Parts: sequence; C-alpha cells; structure tokens
Amino acid sequence: METQIMPSPRGIWDLLDDDTIIYILKYLVAPSDVANASVVSRSWRQHVLEGQLWRGLCHREFPELGLIDDVIEIDILRRVEGAGSSNTSYQSTLEKNHRVYRQLYWEMTQTPLLERNCISAAIAASSTDKFPEESIHETLHPNSKRPRDIHDSSWSYWSSTGQKDPRVPESLTYKLLSSLCLVHEIKIRPFEAEFQHGNPVYSSKYVRFRLGYENPRRPSCSDDMLKMDVECDKPLEFPWTPGPPPEYIWTYVSPEYPMDQRDSLQTFKLPRPVLCMGQILQVELLERVQTQLQDLLYYICVCHVRVIGKPIKNFGFSPLSAGGGGCGLICQRGLDYLATPKPDIPEHVPNEDDAAGAALGAGRDNFAERIRQLRLNRERRWTQWWKRLNGSHV
Repeated sequence: METQIMPSPRGIWDLLDDDTIIYILKYLVAPSDVANASVVSRSWRQHVLEGQLWRGLCHREFPELGLIDDVIEIDILRRVEGAGSSNTSYQSTLEKNHRVYRQLYWEMTQTPLLERNCISAAIAASSTDKFPEESIHETLHPNSKRPRDIHDSSWSYWSSTGQKDPRVPESLTYKLLSSLCLVHEIKIRPFEAEFQHGNPVYSSKYVRFRLGYENPRRPSCSDDMLKMDVECDKPLEFPWTPGPPPEYIWTYVSPEYPMDQRDSLQTFKLPRPVLCMGQILQVELLERVQTQLQDLLYYICVCHVRVIGKPIKNFGFSPLSAGGGGCGLICQRGLDYLATPKPDIPEHVPNEDDAAGAALGAGRDNFAERIRQLRLNRERRWTQWWKRLNGSHV
C-alpha cells in the first residue's frame, strides 16, 4: 500500500499566489497578529504592505476613515512626503501608508484615554432669544448655573427663540480641539429657570449629534454667486442650482437619545468611539417640552455642553487632498513620533523601526543641541507646512 506524503504547511503556503495570500492575511483582526506577520520575512512584510492591513484595521474600528483618499507625511527632521505624486515610487507609498496607519491605530486604540473636554470654541446656534446675554458662548462655562458675577444676578445659559410649534428643532455647533478627535460621549445640562414660577426646566425631548467638517466648496459670503436678500436673510434662488451647498459635511450622525426634563448634567454615550474629522460637532435638540407663562411659547435652554474624548496628536485632516479629489490625512513625523512606542508589540517580536531607533539612540548625545533647536522650531515649521498644504481651507 503506497503511503501518500502530505506537503508541509510551508509547502502549501508556497503553492499559493500573492493575491490569495493577501486575501488570507486580511482576515487578521488583532493588531499583534498583523505586527507579527509583518516581521516574519521579507515576503510576508511585502504581503502586509500590499494588503494595507493596518489601513484595514483602522477602517474596521473607525469607518469614518473611509473618506481618506491621500496620506501626507510631514517629516520635520527631513522633508515632506506627498501622497500619489509622480516622484513617489509605489514601494515608498506602501511603506508610508503602513507607517502612518500603524501609528494612527496605536494613537486611537492603545494610548490611555484621559477624560477631558474637547470643545475649543462655540461657532453658532440656530437661534438666540437675547443676544449676547443668552448666546451659545454661555454654554462653555462649567459653572454656568451660577450668576456671572456678584454685581450681575442674571444666569448664564443659551436660550432659543420662542416657537408655537413644539416640533421646531434647534442646533448648537461647536469646534473641537483638534482636526482629528476621538469622541466617546457628550454631556448636556438643561437650564432650570429658578427665577420663574414652578422652576421650569427648558429641555428638549430628544437630542442627536452630528460630526463632520466644513464644506470647502461652499462659496463664501463675499462670493458674487452667493447674494443675500437683506430683508429675509435667505439665499436667492439661482437658475443653475436649487440652493447653496451645505455649510457642513457630516461623516457621522448618532441615533436619537431621550433627554430628561431635569436640572442635571446628562451623559449621552455614543454606541462606539467615533472619530471626528474636521473639528465640527453639532448638537441637535429635537422637540420642545416647556412653555413660558409670559408668552405661552416653547423654548429650549441649555446651561452647559461638554464633549468627552481624546485629541489625536501628530495627525491632521484636510478636506481637500493633494490631488484635489477627496480628503487627506496628514501625519506629522518627528522627534515625538520616534519617541512614541510603536504598536509592533509584544516585545519578543522585533520592531520594524529598530534601525531608525538604534541610530537615533546612538547619536542622542551628539545631537542634543540639534534636538533642542528642533523642539523650539517645531511649532513654527508645522504651522508653515499646514498653511501651505491646506491654503485657505484651514
């Protein structure tokens, strides 16, 4: 009886073509498995690069990154590497995307989450009852339930205009700290009017959140194509378009959350951590529940809004990519990047950046003065490159 010798697993793997191997590797879902696969051999590393496995992990965890068309890497120690340029070879583009998405995944998932307020400024409210006493800027103060000062007994809060129809919605738009922010939850405190009979709470019935960025193709108010009717303050209808482009492009819209009609800081946790690309967050307040006795109109009033999340350092977002088509992901690579632990861990797996790390460590003493100078000039150089890459869209 003839015995059949089964080929070894290594032999079976050699029989597969490159496309099949890449297809199999894309089933790796753990970052440690992807890191291990990239250091097995040169051929495996090439399969990981061509399969863009780190990019796939980022897209699986954060679908908002699907808008990214180009990757721009800014190396403050050497040069700027564009995405998709004619001077960039195919292999160097694969290496660059591998580095950027690997570091982005590490920043978003492995670095510790610090509970901090990610709002940097208030942009606008859909309506305001008394400006500026009841403007959206009053919602930025955590102690907004208290009087403004000892000489002013009025309360600090935002109030909408009164409406007869309780279904009229309102919105509050804010700017976040960074162009890439990982948002976990939003906290809102409705306003309780203690100076009115019965201490009514002017909350909404539901709340919804939108995250996105400013539309770079929207004409500015100074554009001749966008002429405003002074009396009604509405855009005139153009024969070639039904109306002006939207002011914002939303990359994520949350489900509706019920809001309690009580004076407390209420927490609304998103179904998953959401990556806000473009610094814009809008709070939609849906359906009114409280009328004012003086005019019998429905109002919505908010004391404080807080966005809990984490700004993603060393990364930026550009609405217009270098090629002019879609969106761009900008990565600042320098001293802080090299000092940040890479996700190619566990420790028994050799790091992909061992050579760069060893060179940096060996020359640390010789380049101490240069490093100090680079730290002083880093912010200035980053600002210059940012303005150059984004132009007027920042």
